[in-house]
Amino acid sequence: MKKIVVFILLVISIVLFVACSSMTTNTFNSFDYFSTVITLNTYTNKEVNVTDAWQEMKLSLGIMEDKLSVYVDDSDISNFNGVSEGSTIEISKITYDVLTIAKEAYEKTNGLYNPAMYLLSDLWGFTDRFTTSSYTPQKPYDRQNPREELPDTKYIDGFLTLIDYSKVELSKVEDKFYVTKPSDYIEIDGFKYTMQLDLGGIVKGYAAAILKKTAQNFNIEYGYVTLGSSSLALFERNEKGQKWDLKLKDPLNSDSYYLQTEQSSIYVSTSGNYEQYYEIAGKRYCHIINPITGCPIDNGNLSATIITNVGNDDIKASSLIDAYSTALMVMNIDSAKQFVQENDFKAYIALKDGDKHKVYTNDDSAKILANYERI
Repeated sequence: MKKIVVFILLVISIVLFVACSSMTTNTFNSFDYFSTVITLNTYTNKEVNVTDAWQEMKLSLGIMEDKLSVYVDDSDISNFNGVSEGSTIEISKITYDVLTIAKEAYEKTNGLYNPAMYLLSDLWGFTDRFTTSSYTPQKPYDRQNPREELPDTKYIDGFLTLIDYSKVELSKVEDKFYVTKPSDYIEIDGFKYTMQLDLGGIVKGYAAAILKKTAQNFNIEYGYVTLGSSSLALFERNEKGQKWDLKLKDPLNSDSYYLQTEQSSIYVSTSGNYEQYYEIAGKRYCHIINPITGCPIDNGNLSATIITNVGNDDIKASSLIDAYSTALMVMNIDSAKQFVQENDFKAYIALKDGDKHKVYTNDDSAKILANYERI
């Protein structure tokens, strides 16, 4: 999909990085995975094979995409989406693990993070087939001009009956893993629809932790990994124990920041309403779909960022905050505050309330910038 507005939300202020003269900077970039830019920046002062580490990271990314991407024809997720209702298929351990973490996120957010939203995302025009200029209607529910015409409510209502992710069954038999598709289906105008998964809201958080562990295996101590504008793994800043200066981009102004905080050895995940959207009759429709209404969110939330410290279960923690950041975008601010207070992470929510720009955060040390005010 052609993105109307695209800018990086998470910015590491490298200009404030003071490295020892003996440190070597290495930067690697790839656009081959998850349809986003993946960057590794490292700072080393000893013999470390960063090139081999990067190759190992790309190998891991390739495996994850082959198993987890809805856009790879023979991935586990595509195979799930393609089978009939009630079917059981064998899946990889990676897919089993991510689907299991997704279940926890689904339960803890009362379904506001929901990986079974693919049909609704596709209905609203926010999947990859809308990215090219050669788009033509393919599905029964497609509009000729999806950014100028709203979808038929019969599809919204119908697809909402197929998103109960709690009905997805996961099982393990010896060293094999399986998933069973719910038996629910609907028919609209003679066409059958079943549950369709998309793990895009959790897989980058999962990948960030995997890549950080790979870096550690190669004795890379200082640097960071970013996956597009949504997920980040910060290593140590340098051998002096200094913290990173982390700034969050203003969702309403790509030339400024709305918040600044100092952090070290963390995972970061962000969701926002400004990267993928279109406007019809002066109203914005963004890619984050409310699983209660089946429509794009319209609650004033602009972006939600979560930071969690590196711990004993990095993969789970980084995956969960990826899912939670989406859920925070769906919540009203009072529900979001309560959710943050009930969990062990730092959160930063930028929102627009009338003409005022506000920030909610439980990070007392964070500095609010630009024309935002703390609430």
